[in-house]
Amino acid sequence: MRNKLKIGNRKLKIPAKRAGFTLIEMTVAITLFLLVVAISAGSIISIIDANRKSRTSKTVVDNLNIVVEDMARIIKFGKNYDCALSPDPDVGDCNINNDGSGTLSVTFYDTDLTNNVRVQYKFNDIKHSIEKSYNGGDFERITSQEAIIDDLKFYVYGSNPGDDIQPYVLIVVKGHVGEDATTKTEFSLQTVASRRTLDL
Repeated sequence: MRNKLKIGNRKLKIPAKRAGFTLIEMTVAITLFLLVVAISAGSIISIIDANRKSRTSKTVVDNLNIVVEDMARIIKFGKNYDCALSPDPDVGDCNINNDGSGTLSVTFYDTDLTNNVRVQYKFNDIKHSIEKSYNGGDFERITSQEAIIDDLKFYVYGSNPGDDIQPYVLIVVKGHVGEDATTKTEFSLQTVASRRTLDL
């Protein structure tokens, strides 16, 4: 309904008051909307970070599993296990003192190959990696750059002939993936490689 206002000979129509939002109501509504968007964006970013962390961890741990399984397979076909990185390994257990400390390296002959290749595995605490060498040659990294190896221990048992213990090597690997707090994931792997041939 419109009211009429008469000014001189003219009549002006005054529109009736219309319903709508005030400036304060609009400000409150926009503020609430922005608050909901900010909370949602934070949740989405957290989900994306968790997904990236999960994918990276899975890839690195899968790679490390392959490396450890390959080490175990080669050790199974080995003989003359020794704990030192000596030029010519002597037979010897790595846990002679029974102190549980283990060693950072293992050396043996791979009898699966016809020429009895001397294989050496060791932990490089500077590069935080596992390295491998054939016949005393240069050591090469066998773990990926993303896998940060914090500790690697070898425990050799039953390596002395006639001790009535089938020779086996226990491998323990500890490390982490990622450097910052949001993506860092720690891992620990352990496997036992028992020699295929009987210790007679």
